[in-house]
Amino acid sequence: MSQLQCWDRIKDFDFASKFAGLEIVVIDDEEKWKSVYGSNDSKSSHNPKTIILKKEIFDRQDITDGDISWLIHEIGHIDFYNGLGENLDEYMEKYYQTGEYANSEMEQKAFEKQFQFLKSIGKTKTECVAVIENYLEKTFAENQEGEKSKERGQIMGYINMVY
Repeated sequence: MSQLQCWDRIKDFDFASKFAGLEIVVIDDEEKWKSVYGSNDSKSSHNPKTIILKKEIFDRQDITDGDISWLIHEIGHIDFYNGLGENLDEYMEKYYQTGEYANSEMEQKAFEKQFQFLKSIGKTKTECVAVIENYLEKTFAENQEGEKSKERGQIMGYINMVY
């Protein structure tokens, strides 16, 4: 992780610094990315514990603070996985069965870390909301307004926990 272009911008955030040696996979094939990972620019894997990043976003000097915050979000997932120890596979099986993305302990931790990072670099609550609105626009189709609204409400709860 410490070889990422944006490492210097996150290494002083206490939470991120302990993950300097974490394995990162950077994918530069746009078509492959979309077919495997969809619209999000970052993902994490619980087995093996790895973060997967879209090269066009994360291998740039001029990466935005909002995009960097998604790396912190993925690190939040890895930290959550580490905390589960031997119960990780059982938790993940239940998580996938419920289909409740934002309404889970794992996502709560990841979003809280993301918003703590943004707050630590001086971002306002309004700026955090803008990061989330961008994510929601990329993730949900026009005919998914109900799901989008539900996820927005859940994530706003996490923003309110930090601000």
